[in-house]
Amino acid sequence: MEEMQHVKIEAVRRAAVKLVARHEQEKLRTALADHLRSVAELKRKAKADREG
Repeated sequence: MEEMQHVKIEAVRRAAVKLVARHEQEKLRTALADHLRSVAELKRKAKADREG
């Protein structure tokens, strides 16, 4: 019985770790997309300034 409980606890722990990892990955993906948008905007502004 105790072994069964341990298996359930371990399964829940692994699921929680996966969920947290997925959330962290989503946060990083969002941050990267925001950063790339900012860089693209700065490049557009610099190009417009150079061209007049």
